[in-house]
Amino acid sequence: MVAGRHVGGAALVGGLFLPGSPTYAQEPATNVPTTRAEAIAEARDEKVAELWPERQSPLVNKVNALVERGFKEGLDSGRGANGPQIVLGGMRPGQGFTAGLGYRQSDLWQERLGYRATARGTFQGAYLLDFDLDFQGLRTERTSMQWYTKFESSPDIDYYGLGNSSPKEAHTSYAYDDLTSDFAVSCSR
Repeated sequence: MVAGRHVGGAALVGGLFLPGSPTYAQEPATNVPTTRAEAIAEARDEKVAELWPERQSPLVNKVNALVERGFKEGLDSGRGANGPQIVLGGMRPGQGFTAGLGYRQSDLWQERLGYRATARGTFQGAYLLDFDLDFQGLRTERTSMQWYTKFESSPDIDYYGLGNSSPKEAHTSYAYDDLTSDFAVSCSR
């Protein structure tokens, strides 16, 4: 323990005699304004730099315009804003990714009639064309009338047989073309 104090004291004495870093007088900053006018101009420049409006990519502006126009509602329900729409999905399972275009107009004949027509397809060659006519003028809380027609062509639908016990060797594929038309009228009391 005595030896430990002796080494600690020697280190303290050695530290006092080591050359230190030279001290220099502080130099004034070079970018400090010298006049009040320069200080005000610098403050204005800093404020402009902080308050300058954020710039957005033109692509972001186009996507925002689609969202504000009702793009998402058109994807989800087929309603949304009048005009062109992008359509995703709506085909039978196993046909691949489905995308297409649609057009909606809901203010025909003094807003008594509305329609939506779409065309969509897949890279596997399947496609669907549909047309929906909505008689909005007859719609009340109790009544509605709608006509929907679609043509679907699916060239490759897989079929494995009936039930869970079908062997995998029974797998086959077939083409399916379907034209349907539904006219729906509802009345309630």
